[in-house]
Amino acid sequence: MPELPEVETVRRTLSPRVEGRVAVDAWRSRLALHGQPPRGALLRRAVVGATFQAPQRRGKLLLLPTTAGGLLVHLGMSGRLTVTDAAAPAAPHTHLRITFSDGTQLRYVDARRFGQCQPFLGDALPPAWSQQGPDPLTRAFTEEVLAAALQGTRRAVKLALLDQALLAGLGNIYASEALWLARIHPATPAGALLRAQVTALHHAVVTVLTDGVRHGGTTLRDYVDARGGRGSHQDHLQAYGREGQPCARCGMPLRCSVLGQRSTFFCPVCQPSVHVGRQRRGKAARLLGR
Repeated sequence: MPELPEVETVRRTLSPRVEGRVAVDAWRSRLALHGQPPRGALLRRAVVGATFQAPQRRGKLLLLPTTAGGLLVHLGMSGRLTVTDAAAPAAPHTHLRITFSDGTQLRYVDARRFGQCQPFLGDALPPAWSQQGPDPLTRAFTEEVLAAALQGTRRAVKLALLDQALLAGLGNIYASEALWLARIHPATPAGALLRAQVTALHHAVVTVLTDGVRHGGTTLRDYVDARGGRGSHQDHLQAYGREGQPCARCGMPLRCSVLGQRSTFFCPVCQPSVHVGRQRRGKAARLLGR
């Protein structure tokens, strides 16, 4: 958290507030972000006196290019990237301030400091940008691409979906939502999915991410867009965080288990486990005399 819909919402609300703006000053705190030491001098070379261009996004990463280089941002767990009046008091845990010639200021706030703000010069993008898998909201994400990414791995499909090298942008919330929509148990080995299940999962991934963007993202605690506004997708979640509540399809109470050290929410009826599915297929085969 934030995941693809939240970062895309930040990109969309940030674009009209930074594109075409000229930076006249830049400041970086002395505290490391996600183990990265402050690089204030490089930041100033990448932005001060330069014009900001249209922000870009890939998965959970946000790229803020300038005519001199730019800034690669990962919001981590609690990062906030907003534009406000430069005279406004700085919030606690502010780690980055870029002042524009029109008197506004881009600020990065991160209480837990799991995020990243990597300045770069010219076209030398940080490696993290190219190490991402396909973005689900682009034409490059097809059923064939998803099938190839999942083929041959015995990892639980939920864990495979969280692997940013396979698929960029999904986190715990939207992976749980996509698997619920596709009626697939989160612990199912990814490589064991039938083609019909891959088709359903592809549709579900695109659907839940598109809906998340349409609702401005999911705000559970820290996330806000570039204007400081909260998302509303938390009011539309079907699985995540709804343990004990009735499934919207069958009414059975939803369950929560831990998979890969992450809370995983699912319906025990609509998303039967692989073990249960095999039992049912075996019983059907016996009834058919096979």
